[in-house]
Amino acid sequence: MRNLINISILTAIFAIAMFSCKKEKEKEKTLVSISVTTQPTKKIYVVGETFDPAGMVVTATYSDQSTAPVSITAGMLQYDFSSAGTKTVTITCEGKTATVTCTVNAPEVTLVSIAVTGEPANKNYFVGGEFDPTGMVVTATYSDGSKATVTITAGMFTYDFSQAGENISVTIIFVYNGKTATTTVNGISVTVAQPTDMVVAAEPTTTTYFTGDEFDPEGLVITVTFEDGSTTTVTAPDPDLTFDYDFSTAGDKTVTVNYKGQTATCEVTVNAATVVSIAITTPPARTEAYGIGEPFDPTGMVVTATYNNANTAPVNNEDLAFDDFSAEAGAGKTVTITYEGQTTQIPGINVWTLNQRIAAVANADPVTINLYADEIITSSISVGTRDITLKGEGGMYSIMSTSTSTIFSLSNSKLTLDNNVTLDGAGVTNRNNPLVNIGSNSTFTMKTGSKITGNDNILATSGSNSGGAVCVNSTDALFVMEGGSITGNNARFGGGVDVYRGTFTMSGGSIVGNTENYSGADVFVDVAGYTTPATFKLSGTAQIGDLTLYAGSATAKSMVTLASDFAGNVASLDLSGYSSSISTIKGYWTGSANQVIAPATEQTLTKALLDKFTLKNFLIENGTVTETITPGYHLYGTEDGETTQADFGKLVAD
Repeated sequence: MRNLINISILTAIFAIAMFSCKKEKEKEKTLVSISVTTQPTKKIYVVGETFDPAGMVVTATYSDQSTAPVSITAGMLQYDFSSAGTKTVTITCEGKTATVTCTVNAPEVTLVSIAVTGEPANKNYFVGGEFDPTGMVVTATYSDGSKATVTITAGMFTYDFSQAGENISVTIIFVYNGKTATTTVNGISVTVAQPTDMVVAAEPTTTTYFTGDEFDPEGLVITVTFEDGSTTTVTAPDPDLTFDYDFSTAGDKTVTVNYKGQTATCEVTVNAATVVSIAITTPPARTEAYGIGEPFDPTGMVVTATYNNANTAPVNNEDLAFDDFSAEAGAGKTVTITYEGQTTQIPGINVWTLNQRIAAVANADPVTINLYADEIITSSISVGTRDITLKGEGGMYSIMSTSTSTIFSLSNSKLTLDNNVTLDGAGVTNRNNPLVNIGSNSTFTMKTGSKITGNDNILATSGSNSGGAVCVNSTDALFVMEGGSITGNNARFGGGVDVYRGTFTMSGGSIVGNTENYSGADVFVDVAGYTTPATFKLSGTAQIGDLTLYAGSATAKSMVTLASDFAGNVASLDLSGYSSSISTIKGYWTGSANQVIAPATEQTLTKALLDKFTLKNFLIENGTVTETITPGYHLYGTEDGETTQADFGKLVAD
């Protein structure tokens, strides 16, 4: 154990001795020099920057020729980077130095901001136009405090001229080297540039047409120049393009192209389009029969024409011609339609006589039947229980009969002759009937423009069928004459009208120029059965040539009921009666019941009204013996001093 301890002590003493010897040897090595053996990574600097030794290796050389790298600290470095140039960096270590050469550059000048001053010289623009910055100045400010004027170039600024406006404010944004300046320019006017010229740049695809065709602009291109100098192309069809042309005739034609007030033209050729066929594509609406002479009614019908260019088009019905299909009555007739030399037909058209047309009226509602031609009937027309008005369409038309019967025999009927209708009895001698016989519960009316003429009823001896034109033949029969003419007829009694029974109301028209064999050349107002006087009411502008009033006895006499508005006249007033003795006849009219003219209800007679009647003759029944009424008698109220109103219109002695 003791030996071990001794050995350990000896070992420690030996180690201490060895260390002391080494230290002595180290103290003997000294630094001889330092040198830069590897250059720093960064050797270029800007004025004011700090040297960066990164990457640099400085090696120390010692007196024993050994080397070792030197740890670089900031205190070991000396340099001056305050100005530009080639600069030396000195590294000092234990009195030894080494150097590194660096380049120091002046600091870079950078753009800090831009500013815009001034107003643009031009403040008037077009929509979509380019802004003109002339008059505005862009100034740049740099990092070194210097300023410079920037040359303004296209693309340096942005703006919006997309909308029109007057005296508006527009924001202009300038951008230069990443710097932005915004300014607002007031008082700007932006207007829409208007076209100033246009030319056809490409002709339309179709340049050949037929008459009546529509212009086809497909393929047409125009170039439009605007007042701002810009141009654009417009290709048809375009809603702003319109065209003026006339293809109604063949030839070389000019089509005027219109665009926003400007025009250009293109030339086309129009050839004649001819019709090769026509066809009825929609039948006419009318299905009922036509009257004789009535023109065809194309209402609702569509006739389509086919042309030599394969086009089809409806034809205006006014341009169609129709044959004279209705000249005669008949069933299942064919109407031939003609247009431009081509024809088509409508079969199955019925043309009816007046008798058939009246018979076809199904109810008592008023119906007007127009006449379009003269009609000849072969038998009396029965109106039945209908209310019929006859009217001539486009001219005066006559209804004539080849038989000896009446043309119209009315029973429970209403018949009106309106304008342009004539009942003509010519062609039949001694008809032995009036042309109109007004029977039970019936009304016959004549209006302005109607006429009854030419009938010879001289053989009729009974009042029930007397009258050359009209016989009022029932106590509830009514003849209303508002206008028209009854003339040129003949009868034994009432060459114009025989009012046998019932009522005749006349407010207009004329009954003149008729003849009689016994009495009442124009109007004969009878007393049926010698006991029942007919009624005759006179008013308005009625004109009568010869009027005969009849007396069945001293108490059964016809008379005139006169309205206060009567402005016509009776040229001759005869007084007749049931006797062959003139004295008896005179007694009928001059006795106590001597009223000849009576006032209408709630009206009065005047001298002026009575003076419109000229008293003529007393007549025996057959008219063969006559005696003048005046002088000797007059109508009370026509002489001075006659003022008793109740006596006005009575026949009194002078």
